[in-house]
Amino acid sequence: MQTILDNSVTIIVAETGSGKSTQVPRYLLDYGFRVVVAQPRRLAAFSVAEFVAAEYGESLGETIGVRTRDDKLSSAKTRLLFATDGLVVMRELMGHNSHFDVLVIDEVHEWNTHIEALIALAHRAIIEGHQIKIVIMSATLDAARLSEYFDDAPVVTVTGRNHLVKKIKKGASIAHDANALLKQGKNVLVFVPGKREIQQLMEELNSEHRIDAVILPLHAELDARKQQRCFKHYDRPKCIIATSVAQTSITIDDIDAVIDSGLENRAYVEGGVTGLYEAVISLADAEQRRGRAGRTKLGYYIDHAPEGDRHEYPIPAIMCTKLEQIALKLAMVGHRMYDIIFFHQPPEYLVRDAERTLQALGCLSPSGKVTKKGGRIALLPISVEAGCMLLEAERLGVVDEIIPIISVFEAGGITEGDGRRGFGEWRELCSDEQDSDLIAQSKVFMAIRSMPLYLRERYALRSKAVERAEGVYKSLMCNLSTKVSLDAPYGGREAIIASIRAGLLNTFSRTDKKRIYYSSKGEKRILQKSSIIAHHSRIVGVPWNLCPEYDGKVKLFILFATKAA
Repeated sequence: MQTILDNSVTIIVAETGSGKSTQVPRYLLDYGFRVVVAQPRRLAAFSVAEFVAAEYGESLGETIGVRTRDDKLSSAKTRLLFATDGLVVMRELMGHNSHFDVLVIDEVHEWNTHIEALIALAHRAIIEGHQIKIVIMSATLDAARLSEYFDDAPVVTVTGRNHLVKKIKKGASIAHDANALLKQGKNVLVFVPGKREIQQLMEELNSEHRIDAVILPLHAELDARKQQRCFKHYDRPKCIIATSVAQTSITIDDIDAVIDSGLENRAYVEGGVTGLYEAVISLADAEQRRGRAGRTKLGYYIDHAPEGDRHEYPIPAIMCTKLEQIALKLAMVGHRMYDIIFFHQPPEYLVRDAERTLQALGCLSPSGKVTKKGGRIALLPISVEAGCMLLEAERLGVVDEIIPIISVFEAGGITEGDGRRGFGEWRELCSDEQDSDLIAQSKVFMAIRSMPLYLRERYALRSKAVERAEGVYKSLMCNLSTKVSLDAPYGGREAIIASIRAGLLNTFSRTDKKRIYYSSKGEKRILQKSSIIAHHSRIVGVPWNLCPEYDGKVKLFILFATKAA
């Protein structure tokens, strides 16, 4: 506390199990500060907020509050707010009617784009003399470099876990190791990449091993009641099968052993599209997962990560994902990405492309100011391109039809193979569609949503992408009624096509007779064999600067081709 009082920025490196996420905010609150704590995950924000509120002897939403993209449990009495909404925290940090004195940025090692933006804005706020204190916390962090970034900010190092966590040799499979530990009466936490792997492992343990244990899933899309089952104590061993949501800020106090697949689903750009791909976790993330055991007694850790070199720290998201969304949120609080000094400085071309895309889509003015359209899109839980599609669909009365399309768009497509007989027969689910791959993919998605896993197998689907699409779909269907109007008159197929086009104005290409497309940068793009588009003439447009007819006077020159053409 003395270090925080004496300095604008304090960096706390505290071992997993030290209580930093719950106790440091309490110290600040008890001292009299008004505090906002940025948490990277919804589950962690709720878990920590509920714990602190219980310690404080109050219901959540009074002195202790929580705010996420979809939930708000706070009041005028709230003096300690746990939040995941990056835009809310940015506004508080930059002093726009701020009600808080201290910003705590927890689990900084995750380095998602919101954390990058918060750290960069904190850096700028301190330089500009804003009267706010910054506390940065993590268990695994390059503290020396971060301290240098903040002009040699002090680093407080805290010891944590008092119980040994022994690393033991892996067995034949994750299921084999889980079975062996559960038979010994131990409570086990298993980390796998996504929901599909959770379901598969649960089925394997229940059907093949038939062990007498409580087997529970834990992932971000579970409701609070189902998540809370993982924290209960049972008269039998329990096995919690979780995604990375259980990696940070969550304490399940009776866990004896962690089994780590060494994998996660990570978002990054591939071929100009942000998708969710399976990747090996960093050594720092492995240490976080290992630290979930050994909280109250001797712990065990089994590492099933694929062999090979691993990064010491995770690759920062700002270096490998599209930046339109974070650029728009920064613009909402009055800053352009060009003017911000980030801890991990993103490539200049990503920043340039982000601003150009936002301007082309009508979210930013040429001077970098946020438009009315941009302001609405900044509040949506989807990419900027998808947000443009959604607002156009609202105007044209096809919101319900565009949501499945946005879901597969955000997932980067959900099918593998060409969909023909013997190669994943997903084309039979969209046989009436010949003009739009996105519409075809959305039909496949809606057809398989209610299918059990064993029926889906014949369609050669990308399981991670289906999982991502399902998450986007549920989020939009459950929480959109307050964001857009759902009662506009239905506009038909042309309105659906127009809505899709509204989000892709900056990605038109031209094509030649060999089905080769050329982007606005002159890059070659070949239409995939899996495309349902049967003829190259079905092209919706070309960028103005590649049109031979362009005379230098108009800003956008779009050609529409018919099937006959």
